[in-house]
Amino acid sequence: MANPDFTYRPRTGPVIAVAVWALAAWALITLAATDPTKLVVFLPAAGCAALTVWAVFWAPKVVVAQGAITVRNVLTTHHIPWSAITRIDTKWALTLYTGQRKIAAFAAPAPSSLHAVKAPSRRDLAHLPATTFDAARSVRPGDLPGTPSGDLAWVVRERWQEICDSMPTGPTSGHTASWRLHTPLLVAWAALAALTILGMYIL
Repeated sequence: MANPDFTYRPRTGPVIAVAVWALAAWALITLAATDPTKLVVFLPAAGCAALTVWAVFWAPKVVVAQGAITVRNVLTTHHIPWSAITRIDTKWALTLYTGQRKIAAFAAPAPSSLHAVKAPSRRDLAHLPATTFDAARSVRPGDLPGTPSGDLAWVVRERWQEICDSMPTGPTSGHTASWRLHTPLLVAWAALAALTILGMYIL
């Protein structure tokens, strides 16, 4: 049976985004009630803040599919065929290495040092894929179960290990990763930022 596709997003990101959007909306409503003439000036600033929060906290994700893994970060999106991956690391975040570059998933950071000091039990580590462990049979804090990078790395490593067992990987596979810049996001952000600065001069 084929493994199902799924999309991973950090649990706290959407919560933070909704909270900031609610505060921004409340500020605009309050301004509209007290000084409507300034509302038009502050709208670009509110839009810029809302767009930034969406790009940083809501949009980043990792899509795990049968043929490839897609990593959406703040400014770029990377499409990586499984066979193009040469190594998977979790030192700072879930990071996929290919023959051309390394792609760190903004949505799956490694745990803080406070979380990392918790010693995992053997039962916690028993189900992890073989590629998780180094030569000394130890794992990075970012591979620990229950962490954003660790939980996602577990699934990604299992899928990648299956590919490694069935076909060539890395440069010999003939597959390469592709990426694109979020140009519409950057253009919209620059326009809103420019209008915000202009509004500050008007005030």
